[in-house]
Amino acid sequence: MAVTAQSPRISDQALGRLLKWGVIAFVVLLALFSGFYVITQRVNTGPSVLERQISAAEQAVQQTPRNLPARLALAAAYRQSGRIDDSVAQYTEVLRVDKTNMDALLGRGETLLDAGKLAEAGADFNAIIKASVGGEFARVDQRVGAAHYFLAEVQQRQGNAGPAIAEAQAALAVNSTDSDALYLLGSALASQGKHAAAVDSFLRALTFVPTGWCEPYEGLQSSWTKLGQSAKASYAQGMAQFCRGKQADATATLQSLTQGPAAADAMAGLGLIAETAADNSGAISWYRKALAKDPTSINAMAGLSRLGITPDSPTATNAAK
Repeated sequence: MAVTAQSPRISDQALGRLLKWGVIAFVVLLALFSGFYVITQRVNTGPSVLERQISAAEQAVQQTPRNLPARLALAAAYRQSGRIDDSVAQYTEVLRVDKTNMDALLGRGETLLDAGKLAEAGADFNAIIKASVGGEFARVDQRVGAAHYFLAEVQQRQGNAGPAIAEAQAALAVNSTDSDALYLLGSALASQGKHAAAVDSFLRALTFVPTGWCEPYEGLQSSWTKLGQSAKASYAQGMAQFCRGKQADATATLQSLTQGPAAADAMAGLGLIAETAADNSGAISWYRKALAKDPTSINAMAGLSRLGITPDSPTATNAAK
């Protein structure tokens, strides 16, 4: 999903993806840190960091073939470098030793998903879910949640909206703030014509990750159009324009809505545009105007909170005047 216009930071949505991988990467990379540190201290301007990671992991595997953390690290590095077959092979070697190794199953499943091998990927995600049944920590294990999410993605790609909805809901049972799962749930609901429920899911996704991706806004535009809510659909169009880097178009679209039924949403959107451009006073003003139209505007309240101001703060009130 695209990075928000004029934002130099990693996108919130991209960060969410990294956190999904973090449940594997932290344990694996920590296991190899000592050896890798020694290698990278040598003066060598030739190989890239990734190439040196691969070299260190390969050396560790050659020295101790049954070192599972080393194989997991090597598999992850191979995947990052685009060596899909080699990555799958290393994950498979881990699973020969430990059939239910969740890190290996999740890593191999994601790698196969990258390669478009949906049935094989789904089998790995299902194996994680099956192994977790009855487990004490299954309801809070982020690997189980990730398996449900990626299985939902598999089902969605295969055109199976019902199973995709069920798996996305299962992922949300583990992590209710998973914006990726919320977006996928909304997409699956929309494909079934359940646009009111889809809108709710898209909005929840954007509550947790308001910047960094365009797809939820595009989903909102489509669903609101189908529901006959043209002003709301135009608001979503403006936010999608902003997300795609068309700031002038986005500003014009949103400003044209500030007197209609989508006024509060449009004003909060203009506040986000100003906030992203580091125009804090302008952002505060728009957020306050949005709250004047709709005191329950979550986007406006969240925006003020990010700027360190509560809705009833005198600073915010003065800035809006």
